[in-house]
Amino acid sequence: MTQQLEKPKSTIPFWTGPIGYVTLLLLLYYFPTDISWLENEYKQGFAILLIYFVVMALYELIVARVYRQDECGLDFGRGCSLSVFTKTFNFDLLIKFVGVLGTFGAMALMMWVCPIFTGDWYIKFIYVVLEYFWYILGFTLSYCFIINAYMRDPRDEYWYFGAFLMGIWKNDAYHNEQLKKHVLSMMIKVFFLPMMFLYFSDDWKTLREYDYEIYSFFGWYTLILKHIFWIDVAIAAVGYACTLRIFNAHIKWPDMSVRGW
Repeated sequence: MTQQLEKPKSTIPFWTGPIGYVTLLLLLYYFPTDISWLENEYKQGFAILLIYFVVMALYELIVARVYRQDECGLDFGRGCSLSVFTKTFNFDLLIKFVGVLGTFGAMALMMWVCPIFTGDWYIKFIYVVLEYFWYILGFTLSYCFIINAYMRDPRDEYWYFGAFLMGIWKNDAYHNEQLKKHVLSMMIKVFFLPMMFLYFSDDWKTLREYDYEIYSFFGWYTLILKHIFWIDVAIAAVGYACTLRIFNAHIKWPDMSVRGW
């Protein structure tokens, strides 16, 4: 008799979705579009996704406390003293920083060598990233520094990639497997993140300028379909961008098979 497989339990709290959905609805109708430094729909899209992420992140950290889940691999029982951070401020942390910077560089290289990313549509994503690059990099390095102090095993995928770049990684099956996982994860992000962000920003502009005086079935159908896709790509864009361990949203493993790709 075969054993029936059970559906795995989601690591995402139930209320994260509804809270995020309500946030997006409020932003759709009340987000100001006359801010001088948000002069186009792509910068506005970046700001909206940032607010969307922050609201859900606060709920998961303060209320749901997802960082307590075993899969996060974190131990916040160490407290929050200066000694906690000084003990982990070592060569391993330097290797991880090299891995983070190398990841940014490798993703930029992937986009540079692929002709599709130099087109008129994808270049808008690159402009937004360059506009806010130092903020993104500062947040990423600060997050890695803090989270590294509380990881049970600080040698994560960024450490293995950094060790590879510095020429100090072991050429064995385990290390090669970790390196392969990280490279495949980068490829997934490079392919999907720009696409989801641009779809989100384009749909944001469409919905803000939509004529809501609808008198036909087709009009309602178009509006509802566009709204569903807008929510879908918002979830996708934040999901691909914010694979953070503290929310148990880090990539556990990418699909290794050719069929999966």
